[in-house]
Amino acid sequence: MKNNSGKEQKNDMVRIRISEQEKQKILREAEAVGMNLSQYIMHCTRHKQIIIVEGGAQLASEVYRLNQTLNQMIGNPDVPVQALREAATGGLRAIKEQASMIGRRESDHVNPEI
Repeated sequence: MKNNSGKEQKNDMVRIRISEQEKQKILREAEAVGMNLSQYIMHCTRHKQIIIVEGGAQLASEVYRLNQTLNQMIGNPDVPVQALREAATGGLRAIKEQASMIGRRESDHVNPEI
């Protein structure tokens, strides 16, 4: 339902439990970007992205298994364990960076009129 100025009326409330420290942190962040608490929380819920990785649990399991295998190969002069670890770490960092770039692109525009 819209009010007289054409804006949607906001009559519903949502209550959450947070610590005083968390509340103060959120208030400081909201103030830093020129929003009130409601505007800031609504902006965060609409513009923060949770990335769901299909097979994420399987990926984590494979990374863990790879690390265990590399640990077993330490000391074998024929296996460049450190180079393999660095390559795997680089690949995971690239995935993380791509995911964060997606989030930044979608949250570049801040609209306090939420």
